[in-house]
Amino acid sequence: SARYARRVGVLCSHLQGVPSFSVASSGAPPSPYDVIIVGGGIQGSSTAHELARRGKRVLLLEQFAEEHQEGSSHGDGRIIRFAYGEDYYVEMSKLAYALWRRTESECNTQLIKITGGLDFGPYGEKNLDDLVTTFKKNDIPYEDLSGPAASARFPQFSFAPDVRVIYQKDGGVVFADKAVRTMWQQARKHGATCLAHEKVVDIQVSPSHDRATVLTASGKSFVGHKIVITAGAWAKSMLAKMGLVLPLEVTQEQVLYWRSTNPKLDHSMHSMPVFISHKAPHFFYGLPQIDVAGVKCGWHHSGPAIDIEKGKVEHAPENEENVRGFMREFFPHLDHSAPVHKLSCLYTTTPDHHFVMDRHPTYKNIIIGSVCSGHGFKFGPAIGSLLAALVLEEKPVIALDTFSIQRFKDQVVK
Repeated sequence: SARYARRVGVLCSHLQGVPSFSVASSGAPPSPYDVIIVGGGIQGSSTAHELARRGKRVLLLEQFAEEHQEGSSHGDGRIIRFAYGEDYYVEMSKLAYALWRRTESECNTQLIKITGGLDFGPYGEKNLDDLVTTFKKNDIPYEDLSGPAASARFPQFSFAPDVRVIYQKDGGVVFADKAVRTMWQQARKHGATCLAHEKVVDIQVSPSHDRATVLTASGKSFVGHKIVITAGAWAKSMLAKMGLVLPLEVTQEQVLYWRSTNPKLDHSMHSMPVFISHKAPHFFYGLPQIDVAGVKCGWHHSGPAIDIEKGKVEHAPENEENVRGFMREFFPHLDHSAPVHKLSCLYTTTPDHHFVMDRHPTYKNIIIGSVCSGHGFKFGPAIGSLLAALVLEEKPVIALDTFSIQRFKDQVVK
């Protein structure tokens, strides 16, 4: 009746801002999603969470399970830090810390643990000089320690007198698996549709560039006004199908866990800081024990380049030997005979090791995110917020020029 229609209209006017899930009439196609996000790792799930909590109708598609070990977002922990030599990463870290805390508060669960962080290397190492300069410029507190002073304060480590150690109290770990799980849960809580085991095989953009159809291997099709691609190692091949070939390299990296031999010395996240070694040309990083029984260490950007469509490969024994040598030099209280656990993960890296956050140069309703060059997990909710700004055509709170596709103009094929 007309009176009933008026009542429905009044009710709908009071529901503005609530995610709208319109029901199509029988036989009619469903209403398009506001945003479809392809890739459900930390960047994609964080973007889904941010857009859903802002009232958008969101679909998140992941080709594997919700939690899996095929990509770049798994494991018990990742480093979070202010320790960067570039101002924009410090700025992004500030945003990330705040948004991790917001998410912790919203879901009443701990996602990060502050341990403090050590960056060390020989005196005269430029990376350490750049860290100190950036800390001073951005009012980040730090301590510049000698090797012996750092060893006395952190007895899990052994530093020679010719080693310089920069301590920053806010470094810590993000609980990686738990963080991804939480972002999926929070996205769903705010109304997002999140589907696992839906591998995207094609994205067809309409001539007017105001919507796109996403086709999956299961035979399903989904329509959205905006598409966000956070597919990590699979982004290169996915974008190539859309006429955009970015200079990305996928490598298979390895982290190793080493058991403590001294039960009186705590190597856990409750007593031991995260660490990064700066001694060119080899850079190592690590975390204290979290869930896996051992101190985690990886040789940064040392893994082989792979074709992701052909699958993973075996790691060369030299990788483990180099990590073992590093552990022997700096960690006297660990068992160096053999790691207690090994884990592989993928890096998707640009030539300058910075991220990609930009619109497709041809299809302006396609937003490209992630491609985090091996150091992006800590920024998950910050990247989600920045990609959401691109989707909503807002001004990002952090300038994204550094992450533009245009910087590859001589290397991009369109």
